[in-house]
Amino acid sequence: STSLSRKLTKLLRHSAKQRGLHIRPDGFVQLSEVLSLPEFRGLGIEQVRQIVAADNKQRYSLNEDHSDGVLIRANQGHSIQSLDEEAMFSKIVGQDQLPACVVHGTYMSSWPSIKEQGLLRMKRTHVHMAKGLPRENGVISGMRGSCEVVIHIDIRAAMAAGIEFYESANGVILSSEVPPRFFISAVHRKTGTDLLASAAGSAATGQVG
Repeated sequence: STSLSRKLTKLLRHSAKQRGLHIRPDGFVQLSEVLSLPEFRGLGIEQVRQIVAADNKQRYSLNEDHSDGVLIRANQGHSIQSLDEEAMFSKIVGQDQLPACVVHGTYMSSWPSIKEQGLLRMKRTHVHMAKGLPRENGVISGMRGSCEVVIHIDIRAAMAAGIEFYESANGVILSSEVPPRFFISAVHRKTGTDLLASAAGSAATGQVG
């Protein structure tokens, strides 16, 4: 159910350690430990398989071939700080691995600070980016469908400047930060206005006056 999926996401991304679960550097925990918690008691592995398979953003990975038993993890979105990003994600190391498009979705309320400070990871371990807009061909996760502003990022220039990028198992592009100088555009989804161009135009007008 949606309620169980939300609880599972919260546990695997944020509260596994404080709930006493043994979480590996790659983010996996033993499913038996998860199912021993009160909110998941009575849940069986088949129901967990259904939750994992039904998740349209592919938030989870299930490993049923491990010697320690069945393991489960959230693919990204963690705030747990002790995880090893090299073990969890694929590091993007070459230009040939770069997606054609990288975008970050946000809201108008957040845009003023993002415009000045860039994209920061805040309480999460990474900034999340998508390879395209929600529901575009092959785009599963990385951006909320309700986002009001889409920031297009020059990932090639950012990588050339030394910023590291990773890709999660469900295709989300991750980084510790993206400074605003690597923003190509910031398009308001409803109006189509490029907020970056508008800001630059306003600044130029102000300087002339």
